[in-house]
Amino acid sequence: MSQKIYNFIFASNRRTCLILFLVPFLLFIKSVFFKFTYLDDQELILNNLIFLRNPANIFNAFLTDVFYVTRTTSAYYRPFLTLSFMIDALISSANPFFYHFSNVVIHALVVIYLYIFLVKLKVSRKLAFLFSLLFAVHPINSQAVFWIPGRNDTLLTLFALLTFIQLINYLTSNDRKFFVYHLLFFALALFTKESALLLIPLGLFYVVLIKKQKTQVFNFFFPWLILLFIWFILRKIALGTNTLIYTTNSFIESILTNFKAVFMFIAKIIFPYNLSVFPTLDSFKLSHTLISLSVIVLIIMFSRRNNYLKILFGLTWFLATLLPSFIRPDSTYQPDFLEHRAYLSLIGIIIIFSSLSIFKNKLARRILVLIVMIFCLLTLKNAKYYADKRSYWEKAVIDSPNHSMVRKNLGAMYYLDNDYQAAEKEFVKSLEINDKELQVRNNLGLIYMKLGDYEKSQSYFEQEIKMNPGYADVYFNYGLLKSLIGQKEQAEKLWLKVLSINPNIVNAYANLAVYYQEIGDIELAKIYTLEYQKRN
Repeated sequence: MSQKIYNFIFASNRRTCLILFLVPFLLFIKSVFFKFTYLDDQELILNNLIFLRNPANIFNAFLTDVFYVTRTTSAYYRPFLTLSFMIDALISSANPFFYHFSNVVIHALVVIYLYIFLVKLKVSRKLAFLFSLLFAVHPINSQAVFWIPGRNDTLLTLFALLTFIQLINYLTSNDRKFFVYHLLFFALALFTKESALLLIPLGLFYVVLIKKQKTQVFNFFFPWLILLFIWFILRKIALGTNTLIYTTNSFIESILTNFKAVFMFIAKIIFPYNLSVFPTLDSFKLSHTLISLSVIVLIIMFSRRNNYLKILFGLTWFLATLLPSFIRPDSTYQPDFLEHRAYLSLIGIIIIFSSLSIFKNKLARRILVLIVMIFCLLTLKNAKYYADKRSYWEKAVIDSPNHSMVRKNLGAMYYLDNDYQAAEKEFVKSLEINDKELQVRNNLGLIYMKLGDYEKSQSYFEQEIKMNPGYADVYFNYGLLKSLIGQKEQAEKLWLKVLSINPNIVNAYANLAVYYQEIGDIELAKIYTLEYQKRN
């Protein structure tokens, strides 16, 4: 970096931050024209626009599972993610434009606060700037920004950085206002994603081992405890009796079984050339990992006067924020290791590298600039896979051809595009891989209903109900079939069953209103028409 460029960038903190904002903003801004991928975004947003577009539900966001609907089990309490979608929905409704725009802005803000955080960790401004740029354009972060639900990790990272920045401010100045800000941002992180709990041990590491202010631990202990208690109570109310239970055995077994994914993530961070929209352990390549670990070891060996305490802090950050994503108590599904989960963890690797003396060398910094440029190109290359639902799931099948859920979802995309033959092929393949895959039989029932094979359709709907009795959609679809073949009383029972499971499936109200109109029950027809209008 020439002296003129250096002087321009660092002439003022405002200019530095503006550049750090603009680089990721311009790199990712094309995503505002992307569509939904139909990986969770249809459930989180499209199926719940009634909830999201009602400002009265602001407080309800703290009293419900992130997916809003009744399920067999609930596990995800993330009210601030829901609130962020509510803002987007009020502006953009079902148009994905503003959802993507928000993702880009949040990522750009994370980059700014990462720079501030690194400077507070005593990294030089020049090096902090380069590593923040590296984070901004790193291809492994593509999914967190291009994929709308990836916002859960970008929001968490934003609040986590602000939590630590205010912690450092308080420890440095002893000003109580920074203590209050720290608690505020910790609360925001906690109500964004459950893994924010790990900010407490990371904070203790920093306070005790790096700042060596053990007595300050007592100042934080009770406020942290109070926030955790409030969070736990609200989470318990939101998830209710359907909370997914994580036993100690399932917890430990998941970590041990999936631990080698740590090395897969390290390899993708060092050499992000083989990224995937839906990676599994099947894509794990030992050679890729060995090369990546060798590069890390060599860099550390050629560094002198390293800050090993900060290196340990970075390693702890990386592992502590990554390992929770490996916990999978439901062993019936082949685990995936989506790359957006490395978003917060990547900061741990950056802490490690920014603590190495080798990067004070001018040549090393020039190499960093070159890497930033290469990473920009790789990120732009990855963008096309997130452009729409079909592009996403076709790439997912290429990456993970033996994952039953991936096959099922690609089939669903073909079904939505009215390509029933291609859809049937993917659904059959999904069942060949895993005959317990839920929803596939419902989807096959829909296909055969469209093709006029009502006997086959009925068989698949009944199989789905037997396997998946809490799935409201299959009762709705079976009701359509019963109505189509003239068994309208049975259709009525099925649609009423739908509403007993999920009262937000609005078409069930419409169908019941039509049915009651046909049989002359005008009063019930009016009731269900009004319910439909209220929800639609």
